[in-house]
Amino acid sequence: MKAHRLNPTQLAKRIGVSRQAISNWLNPTKTVHVRSDHLQKLALVLNVKMETLLAPLPATTGSEKKKLETSLNWDKLYPTLEDLVLAAKKWHPPAVARLVQTYGLVTAGRIVGNKKALWDRYPIYKMHIHPGTRKLLDQVWEQQWNPTSN
Repeated sequence: MKAHRLNPTQLAKRIGVSRQAISNWLNPTKTVHVRSDHLQKLALVLNVKMETLLAPLPATTGSEKKKLETSLNWDKLYPTLEDLVLAAKKWHPPAVARLVQTYGLVTAGRIVGNKKALWDRYPIYKMHIHPGTRKLLDQVWEQQWNPTSN
């Protein structure tokens, strides 16, 4: 919903359910049943596969989420962990840099969905990476783009 700038009421109208239905779906303590036609509309509106909607979200509660918030959003640069991920998906340099610094280039590439674009954009977001880490990444990046420099 955040990625599409929809609030629960707007989403409910677009898929033909009540605002309360959306609230129930978003409540992790409730067991809900979603009709397949509503699930199809939801997938269409949010531009995701139905399988994605059915899969459990990783680290959305408890200690795992706290651990991720501590490692990725320790300075509250983004209001929530979800906002950081959305910013990274939109290639916001500080968010991308945070992912690269925390997980490395390969895993960060998987998170943003495009390893090549991550490498291509390294000069744009590298200023947001800690200097010690940036020095190592600069060497890796230089070898990747100019393998004959050694």
